[in-house]
Amino acid sequence: WPSLGYNRPLAVNSGSIEAFQFIEEQIHECLVSHDESVCSKSQSHPLPKRILQIGSEGDERLVLLETAGESARYATLSHCWGGGNVLKTTEDSLKCFKQGIDLALLPKTFLDAVTVARKIAIRFLWIDSLCIIQNSEEDWQIESSKMGSYYQNAFITIAASSSKDANSPFLQERASWWDSQEISHEDSEGNPFAVIAQRRQRPDRKLQNNPLGHLSTRAWTFQENMLSTRIIHYTSSEIVWECRRKMVSEDGTVVRTDRPELGLASKLSVGSEFNPWNHWQEIVIAYSTRDLTFSIDKLPALSGIASKIQSLTSFEYVAGLWKQNLLADLLWFSHSDISQWNAENLGRGSNGLEHSRPLKSTSGAPSWSWASIDGGVDYRVLRDPDEWQQFEPFLQLKSVDATVRGLNPFGAVTGGSITATGPTVEAVLISKDTAQSGSYQLFREGEPIPEDCSTLLQEIGADMCTDTILEHREVHLANGSMERTIQRSVSTIGTSEIRGPVLVLMIGLITRSPRVYELGGYEHDRIYALVLARSETAPDIYTRLGVMEIHKHNMAFESWSSYTKVHLHHRKNFFHHANTTAVTII
Repeated sequence: WPSLGYNRPLAVNSGSIEAFQFIEEQIHECLVSHDESVCSKSQSHPLPKRILQIGSEGDERLVLLETAGESARYATLSHCWGGGNVLKTTEDSLKCFKQGIDLALLPKTFLDAVTVARKIAIRFLWIDSLCIIQNSEEDWQIESSKMGSYYQNAFITIAASSSKDANSPFLQERASWWDSQEISHEDSEGNPFAVIAQRRQRPDRKLQNNPLGHLSTRAWTFQENMLSTRIIHYTSSEIVWECRRKMVSEDGTVVRTDRPELGLASKLSVGSEFNPWNHWQEIVIAYSTRDLTFSIDKLPALSGIASKIQSLTSFEYVAGLWKQNLLADLLWFSHSDISQWNAENLGRGSNGLEHSRPLKSTSGAPSWSWASIDGGVDYRVLRDPDEWQQFEPFLQLKSVDATVRGLNPFGAVTGGSITATGPTVEAVLISKDTAQSGSYQLFREGEPIPEDCSTLLQEIGADMCTDTILEHREVHLANGSMERTIQRSVSTIGTSEIRGPVLVLMIGLITRSPRVYELGGYEHDRIYALVLARSETAPDIYTRLGVMEIHKHNMAFESWSSYTKVHLHHRKNFFHHANTTAVTII
């Protein structure tokens, strides 16, 4: 029984004296015991352009200050706006708010944040809706690009994790469901004793019962959490303290941070093992599943982290990818396909996640960027130094660029292009029953196509991952004629039966042993390629549809039909006699 541990009971109210005592203890430990290089102990940082001066307990008004280079200790609020009417600063209300804001006007989440900040002796509070002029495009462009630094420089972030909107309080009586319960037992000699137990948030595999609540499903709050030095998470059951050194629950339980949405504050710490490539891809994996109200915010909501990594590495950022790691960053896979067939290949086993098939995004990102789809993505290749040593690139990059929309260099884009030269093969993409299974097959142009090829693809070791459901479109050719092409679908249905021309562009291969390479040979472990289709806008420009993998299998050819032997021969030499072509992808 001692192995169960000894934790203190939870306070019945998240705004109680006991709850604030827990917070003060954690702040003290962080300031006294944690390394300055990990948890900054600076009591003063430059204040944001605008900030709320909240005064002390008993004051009935706040003042929205426009700063002029002053430094002080301040807090930030991380919260969900929700669908209601949020109190916000506009060009019309700015002058009035600078004169003062009555506490009675604040929504309950804001009011609770003021209470917390005052309790821990902080006199300045930054809240996005009040400190950014919401109907000024210019102010939003400038200030949203600085949000990452505002959270990073804050002494503490107050996370209203249990509040689904700004009108939901988080300082309140807790539901009796979370009360401690006494469970009676007898030892081996019949002597009675009691165990005091309490329920805990147990996250399920679909993240519907996330231990940090609704807030950790939202995209904008991802960087707020990751860049903050200290965070107080107010969940429905307890307070969770997080800093860059530790994560602990109000009852004293140390929280495991192996899940992608937990322990974010510690995951951007730069140490001897800091690998910017892996860090960025892990960030994209965790972030891409989060919810956005507006798709155009997909890159802006991550811009603070991108700026941080750029400052550490001097890498060149293009639409969510890094130019210095572009070949690896191009090999992202949409969750829809990974959840169906790739769990074992990922080396993680089945994670039980169920994903609806993503759609083409309206974010403005080019098709080669993970930000061009609305849905989660993953990476599974070139994730460690050993794979890089075994990787042989066949794609030569000529140029890569993205057109930034607005003033934030890490923010929204209105398109981009990659021009590269590499081995290409013309192929036919075929699908039946798209809306239900999303299963697609690729056949090299001119090779025989069986009547029923539903299982052939995986048996022969060539896997095609589409980014979204696909549909037919028409494209105008240079000679004035029309050609049917294939594009990502903007609906959840797509075209029920797909058959059309595509171009397969080889990126490179990974092998496990030294060899003399002959293009298209079957001696190599894995070949990776992009599957492209003619763009609707220009016949000589392509858009991405997905990723293709060809991997080595040890198969007993004698057990296959003569037809399958022929087909396998074509497949294993998919890039045999490939053309070296310059391709532009948008």
